[in-house]
Amino acid sequence: MKHSFTIIFLFLFIGCLHAQLGWQEIQTPSYAQLNGLYFLSESEGYVVGDSGVILHTVDGGQSWRKIKHPLSDTNRVFLSDITIYNDSVLLVAGSLDSGLINGKKSQLLIMRSNDRGETWAVDTSLGKGRLIAFVKSPSSLYVLKRDGGDCIYKSIDTGRTWVS
Repeated sequence: MKHSFTIIFLFLFIGCLHAQLGWQEIQTPSYAQLNGLYFLSESEGYVVGDSGVILHTVDGGQSWRKIKHPLSDTNRVFLSDITIYNDSVLLVAGSLDSGLINGKKSQLLIMRSNDRGETWAVDTSLGKGRLIAFVKSPSSLYVLKRDGGDCIYKSIDTGRTWVS
């Protein structure tokens, strides 16, 4: 009996310890599929997703604010990644449409905000395909394009212009 109690106690203790050290599910107010996230700290972060969703939290995900942008009102915007550069420039990668529509591929899209989402510039000059993810280095930004043959674009001016 004493042995059984010890095993049950250890099982419960390890289960509680795992729950405290493990992953925590955070709810958002969006029903859209979320595809990318970037947290500046334990409390402040952003997520992006389908239907042009951009959400911002300053309390570790307890509450979320939807960020408006020039393409907020269209459900044909699919956002795949988000990053912040130099603590103020917010960059979002994605596409207009999804996959093949009427035989045409999706239009690549990069949105840039110098004020963390209050105002936006939209860049669709990178052609067709899907933008997947941002990577930062101290002096450059990179974004991965998927479309048959993969391509990497580089920016040395915080996302104002891009070269392949």
